[in-house]
Amino acid sequence: MVAVPPSSALSVKPPGKLFLMDIPNFGDQLNRDLFFHYGVPCEPSKPDQAELVGVGSILGFVDSQFDGAILGAGFLSDTCWNPFFQAAVHAVRGKLSRERTGRRWGPVLGDPGLLADRIYQRSEPRFALGLVPHYVDAQAPIIRQLASQDSKNVLVVDVTCTPAKVFEQISECEVIASSSLHGLVVADSLGIPNVWLRLSDAVLGSGFKFQDYYSAYGRTPHWFEPTSNCSMKDIRNAAKSPPDNVCEIKAELERIFKRLPQILGEVRQRRSSRFRRLRRSFVNRGVRLLARCCNGHH
Repeated sequence: MVAVPPSSALSVKPPGKLFLMDIPNFGDQLNRDLFFHYGVPCEPSKPDQAELVGVGSILGFVDSQFDGAILGAGFLSDTCWNPFFQAAVHAVRGKLSRERTGRRWGPVLGDPGLLADRIYQRSEPRFALGLVPHYVDAQAPIIRQLASQDSKNVLVVDVTCTPAKVFEQISECEVIASSSLHGLVVADSLGIPNVWLRLSDAVLGSGFKFQDYYSAYGRTPHWFEPTSNCSMKDIRNAAKSPPDNVCEIKAELERIFKRLPQILGEVRQRRSSRFRRLRRSFVNRGVRLLARCCNGHH
């Protein structure tokens, strides 16, 4: 179940234009519920038309002239960079993404997916282990093997389900092992021990987004690469508790997202002012040109 959004969400018109990867993956679709919950209903937008950039490894798709607001996104790989001179950069996913904007300080660090526990209602634990494969790893043989070891105690979470459903299933698990970054982010949000599960090289970015996410905590990520004789116990033993500073980072992110209607208003005001200046410049230029033409006829 999705938590009830504030009444301010009804007063934001027109809806915010939000750049996200609009694909059936809960980490990307989480954006809609997140922004709505904090007072700004949004519609998906192309990056060149967006006012807001949300959760995901999507900064590499945003133009350097973007003049909207960036709210927790990150880069996909270490080959990406963009200074975003005209944007209001309120938060990025981690230190590695911040470095690739040329900033040494400023934006809050953290993935806004950590606020999932503010949006959705958690369930009571029913499973000893939750496996959250990235959608590219969904058919990995090791997933079926681990699930078959103890089907009553192992839950395989389908990341193509709705964010509310994925959150519910993750909350039903005592430990999470995930090759999806946001499987780990949600586990951290809920305080559930978790481990990065390396199942293949099919997840894009060569692990950069995981390194970036954990850099916000001052941590180096550790992963578990299961073998054919791996057991559920092996994975549970590899899991670690969420970082000690999760609550601090969540509080900083929430401070920003509680200002979301105001942030969107500031973006629109800046763009409106810029448009008025451009229009005034064109009008003045036209008047001068007309005056020259008129003087030329005398």
